[in-house]
Amino acid sequence: MSIKWVLLFFGFIFSTNLEALINSFPNPVEIRVRISEGAPRVVVRGFDLRIYETQRWGLHLVQAVDKTSEWEFRCDGSAEAGKVRMMQLRGPDGSRVHELKSPVSIQTPVGFLHFGEHPYRNELKIFSSGILCDVVNDLELEKYLDGLVNAEFSSQWNEEAIAAQVIVARTYAYYQILENKKNRTSYF
Repeated sequence: MSIKWVLLFFGFIFSTNLEALINSFPNPVEIRVRISEGAPRVVVRGFDLRIYETQRWGLHLVQAVDKTSEWEFRCDGSAEAGKVRMMQLRGPDGSRVHELKSPVSIQTPVGFLHFGEHPYRNELKIFSSGILCDVVNDLELEKYLDGLVNAEFSSQWNEEAIAAQVIVARTYAYYQILENKKNRTSYF
């Protein structure tokens, strides 16, 4: 059963405006998941990485590495806050240091980015919050749910139990999107 039908059912019971609300979401739905808060050091590795600096008119490509590489990011708490220092730890270009504006976007078109011990899809963004960094994963909702099923649910569960958990997770994600739009938080 799709989330649209579940939400429509509850919408019929609770509100006649829910169908309009569901149809207002873009397709595919993009979400942001904070995966780390207040990290003194962020290390990201992957293959075919593209690292972008945020500028007024959009993203500016700072580094493109077509091989496996590993990068360290540290947020700068100096007088000029909102900076992220980036240094290559492993890869073809050595250990040059770059100073970038926050947020910094790390993307790969070929698979996963690795932060800590975990792989993440699509894009990681590093936000400076003084001397500490926050890390956010931007991805499509359905890809997030695929990863959630693989990481948190047992293959021994029956299919209906997994489907129910996915519906609940998707509904909660839609709820969080709406709440964050109301509150206008900095990441969402």
